[in-house]
Amino acid sequence: MVTWRAVVVGAVCIAAVAGCGADPDEGGDDDGTVVQPSAASATAPAAAAATSVAPPVTAISEPATVTTPADRVDEPLTVHWVGGSDIAWNDYSLPDDLLADLPTFGERPIVMRTRIVQAVMPVEMRTLVEDAVAAGADAIVTSVNPVWLHWDGSSCLGTTAAPHDFYRCLLTPTSTEVTAQRTTELQALFAAFADAGVPVYVYTQPHSAEVLANPAVASAIEAAEAALAGFDPGVPTVRVRSRIFTRDTAPMREGVEFFDMVHPTPIGTALMSDWIAADLADFWRAAGVRP
Repeated sequence: MVTWRAVVVGAVCIAAVAGCGADPDEGGDDDGTVVQPSAASATAPAAAAATSVAPPVTAISEPATVTTPADRVDEPLTVHWVGGSDIAWNDYSLPDDLLADLPTFGERPIVMRTRIVQAVMPVEMRTLVEDAVAAGADAIVTSVNPVWLHWDGSSCLGTTAAPHDFYRCLLTPTSTEVTAQRTTELQALFAAFADAGVPVYVYTQPHSAEVLANPAVASAIEAAEAALAGFDPGVPTVRVRSRIFTRDTAPMREGVEFFDMVHPTPIGTALMSDWIAADLADFWRAAGVRP
């Protein structure tokens, strides 16, 4: 299986737990070119040339019939995976690992297009989803970040050196006005999922075992899961996994499967892709995607 990546010039990580990546308008284009950021560190800019290699289309080996000629090449399933640095950064890429686990859906080869925006927020995520639809995506995969519920985009940054305390701060409401604004933005984002016209698989950003078990942040994470579940549009073309799925896996710990609270290592992405691939294939079948 050949996986592929591209990198974009000038990606700068704003806040590790808020999501890091690169603006697809700088390195990708409307045909869904993979944008794969690379950075020397979580706070330094990355500089590299944008490249892409199209994956091969797999031929179907079967006898010729009236409807299936011998030289038929089946139509690929083009999937756009959109989000922030929890999806791909440095040496890990959930889309690449998923292609290793799920290179085809039935007889259809999967073509993956990845769109990543640094420190992505709900308004930007909605744009990514709309861009994916405009580019002809057959299906969309995306993650949602619990800090979107209350974070104002600036507070908490640099306020503490303790990572878990920092994350608890991000999950804590800053004002009723900001929470109301974020609620409106998330309602619009989930409406965009429902209006996409293609299956949209939505999962809550995975978390390390340590932060899930930390009493100082656990209740805030549980409240965020409940709040995100409330945005589920309840339509067959959208599957929302508001419960953080790493709760239900073997412990995935910081320093082994995670670099920090939310950014997986290559080991972690391999384990996550196993879980996502099985659930994603089940969802596509239920949503009526042609295998």
